[in-house]
Amino acid sequence: MAKTSLRGRNTCASVSAFSLDAQPAQLDKVVSRIFRPLFANGSASLIFPSIPRLARLYRLFGKIRRTINPMTFMEAILREILYDSSGYTARMECNRKIHFQPGQYFLGNHPDNVEEILPVPLYPVALLDPMLPLAPCPSNWQAGNRILLRGPFGNGFHLPEESLRVALFDWEGLAHLLVPLMQRALSQQAAVVLYASVPPSNLPPEVEVLPLEALSESFEWCDYLAGVIHRDSLAEFYQATGWKHSLHLPAHAEVLVHTPMPCGGMGDCGVCAVLEKRDWRLACKDGPVFSLHHLEVA
Repeated sequence: MAKTSLRGRNTCASVSAFSLDAQPAQLDKVVSRIFRPLFANGSASLIFPSIPRLARLYRLFGKIRRTINPMTFMEAILREILYDSSGYTARMECNRKIHFQPGQYFLGNHPDNVEEILPVPLYPVALLDPMLPLAPCPSNWQAGNRILLRGPFGNGFHLPEESLRVALFDWEGLAHLLVPLMQRALSQQAAVVLYASVPPSNLPPEVEVLPLEALSESFEWCDYLAGVIHRDSLAEFYQATGWKHSLHLPAHAEVLVHTPMPCGGMGDCGVCAVLEKRDWRLACKDGPVFSLHHLEVA
């Protein structure tokens, strides 16, 4: 029986091209060149026994790709800076299409500014935008700057597909970080209510706005609750909403914890540590979105 050759020379060339600077299209070409010879023979006796092993290899490759892609820099041009009550938003023109989940974040830095040592965490503030709008934009960035981005990083929001009553809250002027989640909820025909003192300027018109003080009233109405809050304000939120007695919260309740995350999950420095009931978690890797049922206040 003829054996299927992996054509070692081509495979080695492909693997050597597999670097941290590879773009997604290049990575797809690499895996295609490696796996295609397995099917070139056309023999069912060779192909079908290989399917479980190939499935495992494909899953492994997907995991490697998801790890490598956020580590690569992508160059963006800051085309426009918008300002509203929530702060500055930078609209970036990127050299490739970006996919992210609401609640995930990017790390950006201005390479031409020698004083900017650590990258800045930036959150997408819209899903439906031809550019990539990110906030909060540093005050020293200007339109026309070249910005190096990495990401997306972290654990985003997990909006169930069956959720039809969505309650969102902004504890302290960060409501624009929830806009991608609003757009995702509206796309699945959910009713969306925002509890905030000041709504964002890009608020979708379908979203109802109610006072933040009425947030507790939403717990019995909604089937999904999500919000955004600074890490230092968790204790205040804990006391004001009776969060300690979380049995009255909906089953799906999450919060984006806004905190410094300079390493993007590459280190374990603990700067972004958030306390859960069982252990400390790192917002850069385990968050920045956490379940309200799991969080604890020291």
